[in-house]
Amino acid sequence: MMMKNRSFKKLTKNIKKNPVAILIVVFVILAIGFTYLPQIQQFFRANPSEAANLVGGGDPVTGDTPSSPSGGIFGPYPWKPTGDESLLTPVFSMLGSRVYENLIPYVKSISGPNEVYIYDSATGESLQLTEQGTHARNISVYSNFVVYISDDSHSKVILHNLTNNEKLTIFEESLYEIQVMDADIFGNIVAISTTNTSTHMGTIYIYKIDAGDLNTATEISDAYAIDLEIYNDNMVFSSSNFAFNKSVLYLYKISQNQLTTITPLNATYNQSNPSIYKSYVVAIEAKSPGINSGRVVLYNLINGEKKQITKGSVLGKNDLFWDPYIYGNLIVWSGYGPSPSGVMQQYRNIWIYKLPSIMDKIIKTTDTFYLLSPGNYSQDRPIVYKNTVYWNDERAGQNIRAIYRYVLDNI
Repeated sequence: MMMKNRSFKKLTKNIKKNPVAILIVVFVILAIGFTYLPQIQQFFRANPSEAANLVGGGDPVTGDTPSSPSGGIFGPYPWKPTGDESLLTPVFSMLGSRVYENLIPYVKSISGPNEVYIYDSATGESLQLTEQGTHARNISVYSNFVVYISDDSHSKVILHNLTNNEKLTIFEESLYEIQVMDADIFGNIVAISTTNTSTHMGTIYIYKIDAGDLNTATEISDAYAIDLEIYNDNMVFSSSNFAFNKSVLYLYKISQNQLTTITPLNATYNQSNPSIYKSYVVAIEAKSPGINSGRVVLYNLINGEKKQITKGSVLGKNDLFWDPYIYGNLIVWSGYGPSPSGVMQQYRNIWIYKLPSIMDKIIKTTDTFYLLSPGNYSQDRPIVYKNTVYWNDERAGQNIRAIYRYVLDNI
């Protein structure tokens, strides 16, 4: 071992004294690198998680190697968002729960009941879909269909075909007996959550648009489903279970008619506000009694792994965060939590976080998340779709909401 050390020191000493030797060594290293560059690239394309392990980034769905803000392959983290913010709809507007391509649904009310509108970002125009007196809420859009809940003396779910402007009532019950809690649309499926006002029994229905039939999917004892969201064959929702006095997360496999819990009924923390993208679910986790605000967590449905996204503690209390939403490797939410510098925000603003690599398992996350649109006014219910974030904004005055958007240019 001593002979090897002496030989190595002698070699390096000679190289330092001889500039030609240095050039030869550099040339040999570069030659080897260029010779085997195709094999190296092929290896990392075939094993994107290995590339992500090295550089700390990547797309959680496609497995693409990470991109830097400047567009390079090996991008430094933490990532910081850049882009343009603009007003989308005028005041007295509230964003729906799902957008699709260039279609953004919202409700608008100035002096009466909520009416349903659809904004087309391709044309810059809004179309009113309902007449006065609709009492509409929980609006989602997918392809050429809009679904929403309408409450008068009956609790109804309406399916609106944008192609022919036809409206179809796909669910209707007396509001005093059965109340529709939530509804969502994805592809050919409309999911409807209801509760019995007497027994508190929750029921979820599935409506298939092509077949035009409505069927009971599953029932939930001592609970009802809210924050319902579909992605492909998976449906997630939270349910305030009265028996355990807890809010827990559920997963329903539509094709298999199978209901399971993502979090156990007797969990220490409440889980609420789930959002799903492919096999990943974000939610709010909080101690009782704060069911609706807390820290942002991420679940991998494939292996059951959970990852905490936000720091989780402000002066010994849970973060005051709401409404997480996931699309691709972007997560957005609203809340009062601390900025990366530790400063507590005074208003409920919009936050954004870009996931590093989560391939078959969540490899790591950074501790850095950003205020996307800081201001001395409240913002809530953000949605991210592709490279655009939408949210409700009260910069015009308290409870005077308009919809704003932020188009990211570095994802």
